[in-house]
Amino acid sequence: MSNRKSVRMTYIKIDRRLDMKFLKFLLVLVLLTLLTLLGGVIFSNKIIYSMTRTKNSEFRNLKYSIIESEISFENFVVNGKSLGRGKAKLDFIREGFLGLSPKVKVASLKLDKVDFKALYSRPDEKIDSFMGKLDTPSDEEILKKTSEEFAGESSKSLEMLKENMDKFLNGDVKNQITAINKIKTDYGSLSDLTEKAQKVVELDKVVKPVIVLINSERENVDKAVSKIEIERSMMFSGISESLTKLEKQLSLNDVNNMNSYIFLDKGKEIAPVLAKSLKTVNIIREIKALPLGISEIDMNDGAVKFSGSSGEILIDESLRISVKENDGVYELDYKGSEIAVMTSYGEKINSVIEYIKGDILDGKKVKLVSEFVFDKGNFQEINKTALSEEEKVQLAERISNLRETRYKEIMTKYEEQTKNIEVLIADVEERKSKLDKIQKELLSLTSITVLDNVPEGTDTSTSPSQNNQDRESQEGESEVR
Repeated sequence: MSNRKSVRMTYIKIDRRLDMKFLKFLLVLVLLTLLTLLGGVIFSNKIIYSMTRTKNSEFRNLKYSIIESEISFENFVVNGKSLGRGKAKLDFIREGFLGLSPKVKVASLKLDKVDFKALYSRPDEKIDSFMGKLDTPSDEEILKKTSEEFAGESSKSLEMLKENMDKFLNGDVKNQITAINKIKTDYGSLSDLTEKAQKVVELDKVVKPVIVLINSERENVDKAVSKIEIERSMMFSGISESLTKLEKQLSLNDVNNMNSYIFLDKGKEIAPVLAKSLKTVNIIREIKALPLGISEIDMNDGAVKFSGSSGEILIDESLRISVKENDGVYELDYKGSEIAVMTSYGEKINSVIEYIKGDILDGKKVKLVSEFVFDKGNFQEINKTALSEEEKVQLAERISNLRETRYKEIMTKYEEQTKNIEVLIADVEERKSKLDKIQKELLSLTSITVLDNVPEGTDTSTSPSQNNQDRESQEGESEVR
């Protein structure tokens, strides 16, 4: 009996020891769990940063909210491109043995301050190469006057010269000439040589400033007229450019070349829209390619939206590009009032552009269609415009009529512009000859200068016959003996 009792006591002691070890194990496990949770809270930002960082992206200066399961960050960087601050909703999934390996997925990404201007200007070899192949007009403005601008500016300049010369002759100079005439009249009426000498000295003092003013006015006129005469050669280059444009226009109206109108007329509208939308889609493509499972993207309060496999890009307040993704290829669709652009962007870029042009055939609009393909550095343009036989005949007739009528218009306009400038120059030269005559008369003791009484600011040009009549009527008063 005593042996049985001692064995039972031994078992009881063993059980108690096992219970104590198990309790200690549970206590250690609980403590470890608490420490892990506490450490997770304390070091959550670093842990989430490590879990969301990939080979090609990182959320910089992120802060994690356990309650919201959301991170806020100062900058999201993808392939070296800074996309600015924002927020992201996170989903946690468990992988590996018994689900002991946690993994994070980004359910939605909201970017608040994307600098699109910087993204558009950032080089992209494929997109930039594709855009460089398109025949878009240059943004550089050529600072060169057209013949119309030259004719208009020259006419305005000559009219101003005429007006200034009339004001000159009817201003202070007129009063000074009147005083000079009086001195000359007094000189002629004197017989005493000493008094005559004094009048000559007085005359010299009064005449000199007037001669200086007249010479200055003549120099201004000579410079202005000389400048216009030299620049008149510009009208020859204007004619040359007009004829060159006419030849190009005739060439464009040929069936094989007319698609060039697409970028000639609408290139400045199409090119920036196409370049901006491609570079924006490329950012979406790079974000979607990250191993973070980002399914929803919002940039700058809806300027760019993409959810699942579709979205839209807002280029400006009224221009939206719809975007769809299928097997890694992004389809962009833009429609304007006269143009439509359908572009696919993946390993290659394929863009179909339609342009409704209304001034090729009289009373009829023509749809011009071109397809542009850029694949592995190779560029191809395909003309897909289809004209009926009737439209081809009408186009040939238009080219013939355009050649005849437009050439006559160019030459007639040149002759009219040239004639107008020559008439104005003749008017100015007539006034200049009047200044020459006045100067000669002022330097003559025996001549009285007679000025036409011309109202200031009016046209003072008179015919040669009228001038002769005026001179004859004044002949008896012009000589002082």
